[in-house]
Amino acid sequence: AQNPPSEWAWLVLQRLRPHRSSWALPLDAPPPDPEPRDLLSTAYAVLASSWGHCIPLICSEGVSALCRVAGARAADAVHCLAPVMLVMAQSPVSVSLTPKFAELFSTILKAGPTMVQRALGLGPEAGANMLLRLLLTHVETNQAGIPRSSILSAWLHGLWRAPAGAALLDVALLAAPDW
Repeated sequence: AQNPPSEWAWLVLQRLRPHRSSWALPLDAPPPDPEPRDLLSTAYAVLASSWGHCIPLICSEGVSALCRVAGARAADAVHCLAPVMLVMAQSPVSVSLTPKFAELFSTILKAGPTMVQRALGLGPEAGANMLLRLLLTHVETNQAGIPRSSILSAWLHGLWRAPAGAALLDVALLAAPDW
């Protein structure tokens, strides 16, 4: 049996920022090689390969991979989702036409501490808070020169069907000075 990757490996993945949008590079990333076998390599495939850079592949392999990561590690899935949503701003309608995005957002929104953990002040951050923070970051800052309206449209298409999506968008719109 293979041991799961350590927290250190996940932290390195976050700090390296392997997505090409982080470095203002063209989005023509190669396919994953070899095929991912665990959650860490799956997350890396989304960030560094065509699974996270090419809209048709994001809408198939990429979002399916994000769903697998979100099922076990919601915070890491949100980290991987950040650059993917910037790519999806080029074709926001593709987000709503891909049912797996609704599944991904629902999985992340359901993530968080149990009632006992919440009462004790323990446990992971609530998924809704992680998504809200990412949405606000995308809307409040100039993300690689992508128009805010395109970014907001991608989020709107992604969250509209998910629970509490309208509330997240209301808060983001109120927080963004240009709206």
